[in-house]
Amino acid sequence: MSKYGYIGKESDIPQQAFHSNAGLLTTNDIIDLSNNNKLTQYGQLELIESKTFSGVSSVTFEDIDVDTYNTHFLTYTFHTGSHDVGIFGRFGYENLDGTYAYEDANNQYANQYNEADGTNGEYKSTSMWAHQHANLGSMASGDDGFFSGYAYLYQMGDSTKYSFINVHSVYNSRTDNNAAMNYGGGVFPTAKRHNSYYIAPNTGTTSGRAAIYGIRSY
Repeated sequence: MSKYGYIGKESDIPQQAFHSNAGLLTTNDIIDLSNNNKLTQYGQLELIESKTFSGVSSVTFEDIDVDTYNTHFLTYTFHTGSHDVGIFGRFGYENLDGTYAYEDANNQYANQYNEADGTNGEYKSTSMWAHQHANLGSMASGDDGFFSGYAYLYQMGDSTKYSFINVHSVYNSRTDNNAAMNYGGGVFPTAKRHNSYYIAPNTGTTSGRAAIYGIRSY
């Protein structure tokens, strides 16, 4: 038989796997291997879970396959909530009874913010109940008042390393409804395995959409 450019018995033809592709692959081979997660495609985004929600106080993503992915990509849009509000996140872990808990102390972050009228500054903390995605915004005008952003989450599944996050968001300023942005990063500075993530406004409820992806790593 002939497969992947090899001629011979089935046992002579290489087995295909992520990180281990061999032979001459046809277009159909590439499609088939990609659909079965056997094609090496570094940086590939793979959807783990997406959510649409209304009137909730927080959004959580549980069991996000940290054994497969060393890096995760989070996207979100929040609207219809409080006027004076920020968006905050926490790394989480699974308890022995199957419930999840989230790190509510000792979070560190350092962010910069800029607003369309030239206002700018920094937000930072060395010991906080969460790390910050954005702050001092407004969701009071329904769909027209919103927070939207993305974040990269790093090495959550490695119990010998810290969990890190890189954030970037856009939103409406609470003072004049001007465009604003926030970027920066944070860390939970204790080596620990995390396998879930929590993101929420610091007051009130919100509606919107969010999704988390795994990124194929080297």
